[in-house]
Amino acid sequence: MVMRISADPESERTVSEFSCHCCYEVLIDPTTLTCGHSFCRHCLALWWANNLRDECPECRAVWQGFPKVNILLRDAVEKRFPAFVSRRKQAVLSDPRLCNVLQAFQKHGERPVRRGAVRVNININIGDFYSGVRTALSCMAMVVLVYCAFSADSSYETLLSKPLRRWSADDVTLWVEHMGVWTNQYKETFHREQINGRS
Repeated sequence: MVMRISADPESERTVSEFSCHCCYEVLIDPTTLTCGHSFCRHCLALWWANNLRDECPECRAVWQGFPKVNILLRDAVEKRFPAFVSRRKQAVLSDPRLCNVLQAFQKHGERPVRRGAVRVNININIGDFYSGVRTALSCMAMVVLVYCAFSADSSYETLLSKPLRRWSADDVTLWVEHMGVWTNQYKETFHREQINGRS
């Protein structure tokens, strides 16, 4: 609820322009997020403490970096509503729960960010992702190798990888067998004549 500072309609409009969308009071230490929305710093800290997510309380956009007090907006609010801001700051500082939440929020912002780390909204570690891809590719390679080993005659596969000049007469006979039924008439001749890869 917006606190009435003056009975003047112009002042009420000004108060609503400088109000926090969490507490609906005049902004105290206004903190502007990357989406453009501004909140009292303690309201944003309470939101973060209750949800543990780095997102805007209004539009749910994830903020980039750690939110800082908007100095220009803070100075404008303090100049326009000095007594009100002073009273609210005292109330925030005298509340131990709010002080603890603000302190935890600040510590959260001071955490070191790993160099080269990529921020992904669903918290996937890029190293784990590549490790998973490597594992999947390794599994696929093993499946292909096992398939090849059991689906083909291993002696014929070995023959094809051997240089032709090293083929024995048995290797030539095996090769002729794999060419098809029409080569059966030549198989006996090749075997009888002991034709090898050097012949």
